[in-house]
Amino acid sequence: MNKYISLLLAVPILAACNNEGPANPREEIIQQDEESTSITASEFWDWFESKSDDYYHLEENTEELFNDLSDQLFLYDPGLTFVFSTIKENGRREFVVSADGIKSSFPAVESLVDEAPELEQWEIIAFRPRVGTEYAVQFDDLELKPENVFFIAGEDEEHDAVGLDIYIRDYDENDDRFISAFFLLLDNAVGEYDSETKIGYLDFHPIPNDTNAILLQPWSEVTETVDNFYNN
Repeated sequence: MNKYISLLLAVPILAACNNEGPANPREEIIQQDEESTSITASEFWDWFESKSDDYYHLEENTEELFNDLSDQLFLYDPGLTFVFSTIKENGRREFVVSADGIKSSFPAVESLVDEAPELEQWEIIAFRPRVGTEYAVQFDDLELKPENVFFIAGEDEEHDAVGLDIYIRDYDENDDRFISAFFLLLDNAVGEYDSETKIGYLDFHPIPNDTNAILLQPWSEVTETVDNFYNN
């Protein structure tokens, strides 16, 4: 069972191109001016610490708590969102601060987490971590199962990154839910930070009728493939 309660509240998954790093279609630069940031990291953590026990027992009032947290993160940086783990065996919860794959908000994630206080019941983590390749994901009413996703890896020389041709069973290029669901699957496999900094081109395809014509790798091998690219 996936231990994370994943709520991507502040920013939807978006498709665009980033010409300054790996060309991930999810990247969109969020335009911000100084007026859009109205609280400091210290003010955010003062607020969260005052509410930390409520969030530790978040199942008791989930919707209101998540709406309030989304509002507070937006005041610090409009690109931020969050994920909570279930309570771990050591009695602590993980509070993951995420940029939802929006690379321009990565510095805000890092600066906010760097200023996090020590909280007895909490582990504060920057960026959605790897959770494995075995979990299905859902976006709206579309479920994307890992056994229906395959890939071919190549070198993206322009961005010095690993590129992926993605093959999805029953893929419909006119249905944006496939792309949004895929990025959740990718984050699960390699983590949010690596999915934006280590993945270059991403091209999407339906699975061909003649699967013998190309050598497809199962999704279960994608984490090792990406890591091996950077370890060699």
